[in-house]
Amino acid sequence: MCRFLFLSLLAATLAGCAGAEYKDNAAAVASDPRCMDKPATPGQEPAPWCKQEAGTSWSSGNGAKVDFSGKSD
Repeated sequence: MCRFLFLSLLAATLAGCAGAEYKDNAAAVASDPRCMDKPATPGQEPAPWCKQEAGTSWSSGNGAKVDFSGKSD
């Protein structure tokens, strides 16, 4: 039980210091009328605006420092 509590507190602390952002353009490509036709020749690349791309970017917490001293400036 103590181990679970420690891991939970550690995860909560680390979660406040970092973030991840997921990007996906599949819906935009699917709704674009220029991308309805598939390439006629096998092996032909689709147009650059019709390529489906997905990715995740990770950022570590290098944000503003928090002052817990209780002093007001």
